[in-house]
Amino acid sequence: MQWNDIKANWKTLAPRFKTKWNKLTDTEIQKIAGKKDELVDCIVKHYKAEKPKIEKELETFIKDLKLTAKA
Repeated sequence: MQWNDIKANWKTLAPRFKTKWNKLTDTEIQKIAGKKDELVDCIVKHYKAEKPKIEKELETFIKDLKLTAKA
């Protein structure tokens, strides 16, 4: 999936990011609004990880991300 697709469908996909990185707050998820850099920065802050590591982890995560309707 391309990041433009994620941004366009943020409200549908955001819960999956929160499931993966459960330290993200609902307020942060709303503020991020599909902005990749803000998402990375929030994950780095919460998990105290190096930015390149998080960027790589995020790329791996979105490769398998599919846009599906909520059940």
